Amino acid sequence: MLISDDELLILNAVDLLQQNSFVGAAYVLSRWLPPAAVREVLPMLHKLAIAMVHRGLKLPGRSHYEISHRPADNQRGAVQGEASATIH
Repeated sequence: MLISDDELLILNAVDLLQQNSFVGAAYVLSRWLPPAAVREVLPMLHKLAIAMVHRGLKLPGRSHYEISHRPADNQRGAVQGEASATIH
């Protein structure tokens, strides 16, 4: 399964928030968003992260994403990773 760099950052932030690491999640988001946007999105992303845990959708851990962050041969800016549940 291919995921973009932006998706990787979001997954990392959600994973950190599932572990109640607000500082870590804010740092990850700050690599992508301006400070005001980080402050606005962090509480909403935390609610999503906790709701996912309550429904059995615990992410495997940040190191999992760092290890699987390998560029795909035919996709610029995409990474190779394992399949995960899709939330709509």
